[in-house]
Amino acid sequence: MIKTKILRDIHDNGIYFKKINDLIIYVLNLPNKIVNYISISFCLDNIYILNTYVAMISILENKNYNTYIPFI
Repeated sequence: MIKTKILRDIHDNGIYFKKINDLIIYVLNLPNKIVNYISISFCLDNIYILNTYVAMISILENKNYNTYIPFI
């Protein structure tokens, strides 16, 4: 995701780095709104509905603040 943003900025905004230090400073100054996506799917029947619910709540309570987890 960060690689895509850097490449998009270079292409769209004409950003050019003369030295590797310029690139490092640019990356360090990027906003910290990078979101991680983790897709989770469950396969279950009527017997395991409660166990699946507990697992889903546990995952959501213990995830990082910048992680988006869709249950499929």
